[in-house]
Amino acid sequence: MAEHLKITESTAKTHVAAVPNKLNVHSRAQAALYTSDFHQNKSSKH
Repeated sequence: MAEHLKITESTAKTHVAAVPNKLNVHSRAQAALYTSDFHQNKSSKH
């Protein structure tokens, strides 16, 4: 992911670690479920 975004691995890890806090969840797994639910709800409204 870092190479694709042209950032260092350390920077990518920092951003990934911040995601759960930004979404007010406790883990990366919960963040993944949150975003999956968000996208399902968003697409079902169209």
